[in-house]
Amino acid sequence: MLESLRRVLEVRTLRNRMLLVFAVMLIVPCVLIAYFSFSSASGQLHAKMEESTKSNVELVNGLVTNMVEAEIRNVEQLAEQIEAAQIDTRSPEVQKLIALHIEKHPELETVTLGNNNGAWMKAPSSDETDYDPRERDWYKAAMESPEETVIIDPFVSASTGNFNLYISRALGRWLGSTHRFSGFGEAE
Repeated sequence: MLESLRRVLEVRTLRNRMLLVFAVMLIVPCVLIAYFSFSSASGQLHAKMEESTKSNVELVNGLVTNMVEAEIRNVEQLAEQIEAAQIDTRSPEVQKLIALHIEKHPELETVTLGNNNGAWMKAPSSDETDYDPRERDWYKAAMESPEETVIIDPFVSASTGNFNLYISRALGRWLGSTHRFSGFGEAE
């Protein structure tokens, strides 16, 4: 058997030389074609994936922008409907209004109202007694720019683990209203 293998591998005969040349002529181009095809396909796949990722990011960016703009309009609408005195008296009408707002907007975690007296209301209602809206970043930001709706940088909620975004607006005289918007999924 070893002897027959040795004879096949010998390139002294014309037949074996021709077989070797044909084998090299067939194998080398096939290997080169396979390599360049793989390289080309890999580059095209990478480009398509990059394009798809960019498209998806732009789509998500547009969706988030639309959601935030809608919540800004909601905050501004609530700002027109609520007066500071109603928070001092913990008006049942206002509590009903913000509870309905939370019910109709499942993307929200809370709606919190506060005024310069430290009075506040929240939906869903809370049993917190040691809460002063004037110490909160959303209230301070709204008071710094009372004519504008302000957005505070997103953060992770300690209670739910969701990414949240406060959207606040000063109302009338020294009233802050906020939506605690959660729609960015869970943090790790």
